[in-house]
Amino acid sequence: MKVAFGAIGLALILEANCPFAQAATSDVIKTLSAKVETMYVDPVLATEAAAHVRSEFERGAYRDCGAAELATTLTNDLRRITGDGHFQVRYSAEQYESLTGPAGSILPRTALLREARERNFGFTAFRLLEGNIAYLKLDTFSWEQGAEEKAHAVMSAIADAYAIIIDLRDNRGGNSAMTQLLMAYLFEGDLDQPLQTFEKRYSDWTYEMMPLASVPGRRLTTLPIFILVSSRTWSAGEELAYLLQVRKRATIVGEKTVGGANGIEFVPLVDNFVLKIPSIRSVDTVTNTNWQGTGIKPDRPCPGTEALEHAHLLAIEALIKRTDGTRKRQLGLLREKIAARGRSSEPLGSQLRQFAGSYGGHRLKYEQGALWFRPRGGAEADWRQLTPLGDDAFMIDGINDWKLSLAKRDGKVCAIVTFADGREKVVPRDD
Repeated sequence: MKVAFGAIGLALILEANCPFAQAATSDVIKTLSAKVETMYVDPVLATEAAAHVRSEFERGAYRDCGAAELATTLTNDLRRITGDGHFQVRYSAEQYESLTGPAGSILPRTALLREARERNFGFTAFRLLEGNIAYLKLDTFSWEQGAEEKAHAVMSAIADAYAIIIDLRDNRGGNSAMTQLLMAYLFEGDLDQPLQTFEKRYSDWTYEMMPLASVPGRRLTTLPIFILVSSRTWSAGEELAYLLQVRKRATIVGEKTVGGANGIEFVPLVDNFVLKIPSIRSVDTVTNTNWQGTGIKPDRPCPGTEALEHAHLLAIEALIKRTDGTRKRQLGLLREKIAARGRSSEPLGSQLRQFAGSYGGHRLKYEQGALWFRPRGGAEADWRQLTPLGDDAFMIDGINDWKLSLAKRDGKVCAIVTFADGREKVVPRDD
């Protein structure tokens, strides 16, 4: 059995990598160019791309390609001419058979479902940031069985947050059905007004993405939303950011995105070749266009690696504008701490050592170039690092109700605690 399997596997590898017969390659090129010319969303680029692959074939550019190499080369040629990264030519007997089967059979979903579950249906991280800001990292828009339920659970989990940060920096797309579901939670639109429409150039097929009338959980349509994007954000990941941005429902933070708005279809060619072709044009009902080729320009540009810190600060500032009194001052202290983390500063080093000691039973120690705080009666696990704010002022990790200043008064080292309500308490060191 092992020998037979190995022989079959070897045969498939040889088939994929040995040079194709010229006649077989001709059939692939002829079928592919016809499909591109007829189906691609942009008729001008469709004609140009089809003419290019025919010209390349005629000059012998594909003569020595095996099946796998031919698929890769054609993919690169189509992407280069059209600038559309959704184009792909595949050499796959399984996928070809699924598309040409008697009932238009679909590829087995078992492997796709397993992968989706292993990746938590794209919801790869969730946590609460300081200030009760929900952080949600979404790396793909899955719509496999279980994805919808997972989305409802996640959105219910963040319902009590004061603001939301959605991280799409590593999102490479997926299914627009997930976009539609998330929009139902985040945007309160006119139920009679489509969010966007989809159309095909080669047929009269159209589809309208309508707002969903209801969701099982609480809608989050009043919470401030910040979307993190990068130069890797692509396709359906861009879709959510675009829909929210043009409706002024979210602030986009980070880098300009790739620019892939066209929807795709899988089309069988010949001899186990399959074409993934961008044949569906999306049209936003606010802008009457989309982000194809242009990408999404962030409202707050910054390096992608710094986008989370920027968005966290923006979220705190948005909450400050929504509140007053002691809560407003608490958020102001938190803003100072977050801003201080993002500033580069010279290490204070041994300058901090002079402040180590006991202050009314509370302890400060100098270790690893930083000051650490432990409350009176605290255990060894209770040490928390101090974040320098400048001018000998600090905040303590996990404490946002007051800040700490260290200074000498009347020749004695003191800790000055400034509370969010404006009160001040001076605690001399227990020398």
